[in-house]
Amino acid sequence: MKSSLMPGRNLHNLTDTTETVEQAMAALASLYGFALKEGSAYRNPFTLWRDRKPEVTQATARRALSEVELDALAEAIRTLPTGNDQECFVQARAQLIFDLGLLLGLRISEIASSRMENISRVRLGETTAWFWRGIGKGAKRAEIPVPDGLLEDLERYRGILGLPPRPEPGETTPLLRRSRSEGAGLSVRHVRQIFYDIATRAEYRDT
Repeated sequence: MKSSLMPGRNLHNLTDTTETVEQAMAALASLYGFALKEGSAYRNPFTLWRDRKPEVTQATARRALSEVELDALAEAIRTLPTGNDQECFVQARAQLIFDLGLLLGLRISEIASSRMENISRVRLGETTAWFWRGIGKGAKRAEIPVPDGLLEDLERYRGILGLPPRPEPGETTPLLRRSRSEGAGLSVRHVRQIFYDIATRAEYRDT
């Protein structure tokens, strides 16, 4: 099963152009590394690619999850109970939490403190794109592109809450609610517990 947490093409399947892909990824990793040092980028997403290369064998050096682990997490979230409105809310919220962590690379504290307005439309020349915009590590302003898969999950989550599909300017309510009827947001401890519960569920289903 292809994981919905990692949309797009799978570079591991491009066996006929492996060398070309690795050269391109190495170049992009260097570019992001420079931008990171200059303060023009918030994170270097290509460190995940470097850590997934076969020669990196130490567990402490791996930051990325394997394809099998990603599939197990996606399946664990997909198969959460959805028999009533509250269960649908819990399932959609769990999906959004993992999207924020795996697709955007946000830390747990950043996920917990996010507001709806942190995901906003930004004009780029003659077009627009959606970004997560907030204060990241070191109190630096961060702008991270939001992929279509996350936007789709956000629309579903907001639909369950009875909100318009996309956040609107000035929407300062918490991105992640404790319940459908309560406007209070999740704490860092609660977000961490959701991560733990889903990871435990994925491990249980895999055994």
